[in-house]
Amino acid sequence: MSRLITNAIRSTSASSDALTLDSSGNITCNGTATGFGGGKLLQVQQTVKTDTASESVSSGNFTSTVYLPTNITPSATNSKILITVSICLQDYGQPYIALQRDGSPICVGDADGSRMRVTSGTYMFDSVSLATINAHFVDSPNTTSQVTYGVKLAVRDNNTSTIYVNRTENNNNYSYAMRGASTLILQEIAA
Repeated sequence: MSRLITNAIRSTSASSDALTLDSSGNITCNGTATGFGGGKLLQVQQTVKTDTASESVSSGNFTSTVYLPTNITPSATNSKILITVSICLQDYGQPYIALQRDGSPICVGDADGSRMRVTSGTYMFDSVSLATINAHFVDSPNTTSQVTYGVKLAVRDNNTSTIYVNRTENNNNYSYAMRGASTLILQEIAA
């Protein structure tokens, strides 16, 4: 077995140490670590919505509003973007979401007749509960320009219905009534 014992590593042409090691074995990189393969987390962007919103939407359509819009500018064209969404909704029926990249749907079901193409949804059975819809997706935007992610909402109803964000339809000021928080997190992962 061979062992190298040192507390610092420096290039012969450098004026400072690139790596330092303390007595506990912790390594500090004083430069930029490159060439170690993919998977490194490069940046995180987040949008948090704690206020409420509501929007009327007709059957078979999505809201005109893109909720939780979050911008990210990838540092390389081959970076992956890990999207994590958690949104609190209330609709006395079945609320759905569709992930969006720059206003266009991504990660939705295949086209099949007149069926709506959504990312995820849930079923609600009363007007005093909140449901949380979650979605996770790894996107490849293939750009170094700013990209905006978000979600559009839809409901399963034969007529026009109102969908509520972070609040219940029955909005009474009681201790059992709820307010929620919704988040969208973007993580850029090196290829």
